[in-house]
Amino acid sequence: MRTGLAAAGAVLLVAAALGWLLVFVNPLLGAALCLLSPALFLIGLILLVIGLAMDDPPRVAYMAPMAYPMCTPMTPPSNPCPVCRAPLRWILQYQRFHCGTCGAYR
Repeated sequence: MRTGLAAAGAVLLVAAALGWLLVFVNPLLGAALCLLSPALFLIGLILLVIGLAMDDPPRVAYMAPMAYPMCTPMTPPSNPCPVCRAPLRWILQYQRFHCGTCGAYR
């Protein structure tokens, strides 16, 4: 809306100025515009000032979705396999620890 009012004001200001110049080209049309030019000038000036003074609507910035932190794999337990004392490995599919030596899930 702001640019529309400012543009309309600028057009009316130009039309008021052209009225005086049109006297030399077409005296009848120029005389008619010369009579209207003070009103055109005032209305154009008011529209231009209002159009430039109006605030723009707030712009909404696009925010990308937040990235979720990656899940860290579980660390092996502090104690090894209770049977063979070998380190246990976490198997994500079964959500359990597995001993590679014994072949058992703990």
